[in-house]
Amino acid sequence: FVRDCFEHHWDTLESTLAKVAHTSVPLIAFTANNDDWVKQDEVYGMLAQISSGNCKLYSLLGSSHDLGENLVVLRNFYQSVTKASIAMDDGSLEIDVDFIEPDFEQLTIATVNERRLKAEIESRTLEIA
Repeated sequence: FVRDCFEHHWDTLESTLAKVAHTSVPLIAFTANNDDWVKQDEVYGMLAQISSGNCKLYSLLGSSHDLGENLVVLRNFYQSVTKASIAMDDGSLEIDVDFIEPDFEQLTIATVNERRLKAEIESRTLEIA
């Protein structure tokens, strides 16, 4: 990632602004409101530079740059990214999408079945070798 930043001149705010100014793809950005690395105002400024206006910013309240510090925020982030993907499939930037999450029992059953399948595949691979 760092190499790409320097190679594509993403290493400064000015170069990033220049790169995104003429983008036409829909863009949903997420920021953490307690992020010490990324200034939320600069992200707002970047989005304001996008001439298509086809962008939106969502702030993760109560989070720092390390989303893993707060598991509730991390879960909300994953939910928001999932909702953003669904919304963008429908041509929207609004993440007020309803979706049904599996309950604990369903997750447990799926995990056990995946582990069994993995073990079966690995044992077949050993038989072939």
